Amino acid sequence: MFKWETFLNVARDLGRQADNETALRSAIRRAYYAVLGIAYERLVGSGWTLPRGSIHHHVWSAYASSIDPRHRDIANLGFPLRNLRNDADYKRRLPHTLPETATDALHSADELIALLNELDADEA
Repeated sequence: MFKWETFLNVARDLGRQADNETALRSAIRRAYYAVLGIAYERLVGSGWTLPRGSIHHHVWSAYASSIDPRHRDIANLGFPLRNLRNDADYKRRLPHTLPETATDALHSADELIALLNELDADEA
């Protein structure tokens, strides 16, 4: 079975290439998709069914609409990470330096995975 955390390992490797724009943009993408995959699988494992439409929007909205404040914390980090990924994919110029943006994305991904792991540990 595929382990989404491996995307984060690839993202870290790519993020170390501070002078390579392609690598840094890819680092942001991989960091985002690592977290999205883990968050999605966690929802599906709890019985959630993906509505029609964008998986990106529905996953983070599912966490945002929860009564559990920890889930809302996940959404509050997930939506901005998605925005960083969209910027890396579609904007020629990013609002901050690319190395800084990649570092922010990796940091957010680490925080999100830690929060998701805490939920898993509490429910085990």
